Amino acid sequence: MGFRISGSSCSSCFCLQHTLLPPLTIIPTSTPNWRRSNCIPSFSVSYHNFVQFALDETRRHTHLIPSPLQEKFSFMNSKDGKGRLSMLSFEAASIRLLRSLLIETETMQVLDFTVFPKAEYDVPIFCANFFTSAKTNIVVLDLNPLHDIINQYEYKEKYFKSLLPLGLKYAELFPWGGKLTSESINFFSPIVIWTKFTSSPQQYDILFSAFRDYYKVWLELICKADKETDESLIFHNLEAQHRYLTWRSEKDPGQGVLKKLIGDTLAKDLLRNFLFNGVDELGRKTFNDYFPHYCTEEEIVKKKGNIVGKSFENRPWNARGEFLGNRFSNWVLSNCCFRSISAYGCYPAFLIYCAHVLPSGSCKLQVNNNDVISGLFPFPCFSSLVQKLVLLISMAFCMYLVYMFIGYLKVPNWQFDLRCERNC
Repeated sequence: MGFRISGSSCSSCFCLQHTLLPPLTIIPTSTPNWRRSNCIPSFSVSYHNFVQFALDETRRHTHLIPSPLQEKFSFMNSKDGKGRLSMLSFEAASIRLLRSLLIETETMQVLDFTVFPKAEYDVPIFCANFFTSAKTNIVVLDLNPLHDIINQYEYKEKYFKSLLPLGLKYAELFPWGGKLTSESINFFSPIVIWTKFTSSPQQYDILFSAFRDYYKVWLELICKADKETDESLIFHNLEAQHRYLTWRSEKDPGQGVLKKLIGDTLAKDLLRNFLFNGVDELGRKTFNDYFPHYCTEEEIVKKKGNIVGKSFENRPWNARGEFLGNRFSNWVLSNCCFRSISAYGCYPAFLIYCAHVLPSGSCKLQVNNNDVISGLFPFPCFSSLVQKLVLLISMAFCMYLVYMFIGYLKVPNWQFDLRCERNC
């Protein structure tokens, strides 16, 4: 593949000497090449230069050493012999794992490039996932937040406030790619590039520019970050990264492609031990522990998409980086769910409890921060028929309670005393 394994030693910290929004520089990333009809027809795309840029840029600021994973995960051929998987992995002083996976077949090109910081740093996780076929391209480029940025403003202010202009710049060039589930949104930042576009050399050139800009600002963050010494905060970072790995290893949409190319066994090994290395080592919690609402009563993880919340068809952040999808649910949580039982407060709280708790048989109140108004009812989305039936029954029951309560208030005290005397 032509990638160097050894790295040159440079300073471990730097400061980029360029403005945040430099003029867009077009660097060709595609070469003319006519292929067979089942391939990309007018040009070929290679993501090798993306990985090479990232490695060269990283070596400018820190010392990269090959990861022990490189011995096992290097090259692999697909079952039909027509595809090739190339893997690279490195470590550094502040980087737990820098790894890349390139998949090249006659009909598609895939790049999965991610950099995980060590637990002593709460820096976001750099994530680039690109899929290219003859007709379409699916792109996710982001600095995945390690901690909650929807409700924890300190973390968002620390790492993403200064990057919002960069995100807005590319949001104009790459329209929102369509529905993303509310659970997935929790792992993305306000500057995420989630898009789909038709194959063209111009779009790939802009994508390469975005990749370079995002990776440079991520390197700036990791080099400026202070190394944490508080063991409780280090454990907090470690658990957050393990939660991220647990989600990705279970719900990553690329699993189907890997299973088709190399089979179920090898795909599972590649996912858990390379792409999301650490899911079995960094923590003991399971997917069911982190995401109990995804499991059935038999504790079997549901393979479908989200079961609570909604899908976001448009970018759910405004220009200030404020999340737009949780305003209603925050109001419910703060004004209804934790009020004392009253004619005003018990109704929504009881509905949410019945719709989320009773069907699942769980003792916990499962309310997702991203649940929003949907359907006929001004409450979180309910996907299953059982939940909808319980919702209707709960509404009827609550109306009955309210009716009885109001009726009790209307009964004069002397009538109530008389009834008590007769009953006694």
